Amino acid sequence: MKKRKIVLAGLLTVSLAVPMPVGAAVEVTEKSEAETSAPCEEETSEEDDISGSEEIFTEEEGAFQESAEDSDETEEREYPEENIQKEELSGESESEETTEESLTAAEQGAEDTSEIIGEGTCGENVTWTLTQKGTLTLSGTGPMEDFSRWTSRPWDRERVNWVIIEPGVTSIGDYSLFYANIKEISIPESVTRIGEEAFGSCHRLESIELPSGLTEIGNGAFSECNRLESIELPSGLTEIKNDVFSGCDSLESIELPPGLTEIGNDVFYSCNLLDNVVIPESVTRIGDGAFESCKNLRNLTLQEGLTEIEDSAFEGCDSLEEIVLPFTVSRVGDTAFSRCDNLLSIQVAEGNQSYYSLDGALFSQDRRLVTCPAGKAGDYEVPEGTVTVGGRAFYGCNKLEAVVLSSAVKDVEQYWGYMSFRSAARIEVSEENPYYSSLDGVLFDKEKTELVACPTGRTGTYVIPDSVKVIGLYAFEECEDLTEVTIPNGVEVIGGRAFEGCKKLKEVSIPASVKHIRSGAFYDCTRLKKIVFYGENPIPNDGSELEIFQYVVADAYYCKEIWGEEMDQHYQAATLTFHDCVPCPSEISQVKGLGYNAVEISWEPVNNAEGYRLYYQEESGEPWKYITQLSGGENTSYVHTGLQSGKEYTYYLRAYHSLDDGEKLFGAYSAGKTGKTEASRAKINKVQSWGYNALKISWDALESADGYRLYYQEPGSAWKYVTQIADGDATSYVHTGRTTGKTYTYYVRGYRNVDGQKAFGSYSAGKSGKSLPRQAKITKAREGKNQATLSWDKVNGASGYRIYYKNSENGKWHYVTQIGKGSTTSYTHKGIKEGKDYYYTMRAYRTVNGKKVFGAYAKWRQAGVTA
Repeated sequence: MKKRKIVLAGLLTVSLAVPMPVGAAVEVTEKSEAETSAPCEEETSEEDDISGSEEIFTEEEGAFQESAEDSDETEEREYPEENIQKEELSGESESEETTEESLTAAEQGAEDTSEIIGEGTCGENVTWTLTQKGTLTLSGTGPMEDFSRWTSRPWDRERVNWVIIEPGVTSIGDYSLFYANIKEISIPESVTRIGEEAFGSCHRLESIELPSGLTEIGNGAFSECNRLESIELPSGLTEIKNDVFSGCDSLESIELPPGLTEIGNDVFYSCNLLDNVVIPESVTRIGDGAFESCKNLRNLTLQEGLTEIEDSAFEGCDSLEEIVLPFTVSRVGDTAFSRCDNLLSIQVAEGNQSYYSLDGALFSQDRRLVTCPAGKAGDYEVPEGTVTVGGRAFYGCNKLEAVVLSSAVKDVEQYWGYMSFRSAARIEVSEENPYYSSLDGVLFDKEKTELVACPTGRTGTYVIPDSVKVIGLYAFEECEDLTEVTIPNGVEVIGGRAFEGCKKLKEVSIPASVKHIRSGAFYDCTRLKKIVFYGENPIPNDGSELEIFQYVVADAYYCKEIWGEEMDQHYQAATLTFHDCVPCPSEISQVKGLGYNAVEISWEPVNNAEGYRLYYQEESGEPWKYITQLSGGENTSYVHTGLQSGKEYTYYLRAYHSLDDGEKLFGAYSAGKTGKTEASRAKINKVQSWGYNALKISWDALESADGYRLYYQEPGSAWKYVTQIADGDATSYVHTGRTTGKTYTYYVRGYRNVDGQKAFGSYSAGKSGKSLPRQAKITKAREGKNQATLSWDKVNGASGYRIYYKNSENGKWHYVTQIGKGSTTSYTHKGIKEGKDYYYTMRAYRTVNGKKVFGAYAKWRQAGVTA
């Protein structure tokens, strides 16, 4: 990417001389040094002495003037249209001027018989003459003398209208005809070298004939000749040096000679009309910016033999749609094909050992994404297997909506700290990627402790996640539509240039956790008007502080008690007005439980406080919730009610100070302090049958409880209140009047009496049970001949009993009989076999709605049998 900077010394006065008709009277007026001004300067050094230079462009009638402070040119130099004015000279006619303009330069010069007004040497064996009408003739043998941009030529350049170079001259010296007012020129065959900037900035030059024996064209020889439409390069030329045709924006075609081996840097920079280029197979290297910003270049042929394409070689060639790299290419600069707005595909010939293409994007063989074509739109997913994303891979890809990093991407390179894909609206990362992650379209490291890059298209407000500890280098650079960024307490480092160029950012708060702010962090945030420091001074005193808030004019608020006294050492390059009114950070001393649903939060008062705001958080990671604002800096506690029993809550506090305009300036948040209500959640241990129509509910006693409330629920029905037990030591309750065999679910909660009101704890989890007939108890099992008689206790509520036997302890039970009367308490089992053991059990049942509901089996009893 080529940038050109023009530095103007004082006022620049430029005049382009006018061809004077034959026979015209000319008055030569010499100007003193004091009447002239310094010429346009490009990167002059302090040693350059230009005060007496003849390289001054003035005209008695009309002038082009430009002051240093009006010039803001960084990309392309623009030159004024020639100010060619007709001089009102006696004796000349319009027809004579028209006739003269129709002649070639050689013909005009040859017909010039006007008086010679200057002559001298410009080389060991080369002389020059300049006529009153403006014909400069270079004669002799050998090379001309070389000049520099600011050294004087021996002739008055303002008067040169035509140039004749006679055979025998072998070189045209550096800067010899720089900024000359010539329209065309023919160079003799004897010339083998054209020097650096020899014809640079000849804005009227339309055509030139180069000799066939020319072997060297110096840097910038024809740069900024913006009327030159075409030129034929001689076959003996093997190298085109840097900037030779740079800025020739009328150049429509160029045929490169077949023996050419190298095209230098910026050779055809900004040749906007050039539409077709064939690189000969002899060319091995295309230099940095060689065809940059050739916006009309549609057809490009790269041939086998080419090995190197440097950075920006074809950058900004908006009309290119496809590039095919030959198999011989071994190096492609990262920006070689960047910013080509309509480029959709970069293909690589089969057999290339250094590069390959996937979906039109260019990759190196080490699985590095080099260039994504700028014409691609929508979402771009970096292919699986890609390890590295190059620092300029997405430079100029302004049509992309999202870039998705695949699982294997390990390294996202930066170019001067800038990640090229930030121009996309979103940055996303595969969940399987072990190195990076994304959230809401912003790029982080895997653990989200460093914010790596925010897309430049982000607008409005953005809240940095609480997990972030570091805001990375250039993280928000050029996010020009961000109006507010919230930096959470927890961020420790704000990286260099992190917010550079965020021109809509109006205020920023630096939390107390920030320990370091790097150089240029808020550089050029020109609308930033309010800066609040909540903690200790995070600014280094090592010289880098000069750029942190450079070009920022703002009010800065701080707390002198924690910042320190030495303020003047900071922000020398910014215009900040400091105010000691930020409340010191608050600190919660304790969170104490008050009953089942309340806690008391206590703190110490802080300096500069006029009141406090209190917040709480139910679960880690959840958003904070606002509780209340307390006016008065003397407040030191608050009771928070309506909480869940036994649940932990984390509280945060910050003080505030009111500014003159009524705006509240808040201090830093306190660290979180956790506490919970005293009562914990009750727990039911068991629900057991307590007879055919009752259930016993048992629970653990709660510490400090004053009593309990019990509830139950039938299947499919709402909860029902059972009772209140005004005894904090109670641990059970028998619920009577239940239906045998029906399931009931019970809940209990404790309470504590606070200020005449009950503060309830949380409900217990539900516990279910059902009432059954009590377990039967066999009291006797008497032996008899071939029979056994059983006796048992009557079971209340029983409708009857069933009796079972087995012949061994581990034997199988057998049904004996069912007794259909609940008042029966004995039974004789007849017909049993002699010599065997008999073991008996039984159970009671109650008939409910035609169905038997059985109680538990009785413990078995053994009855012996006699012979």
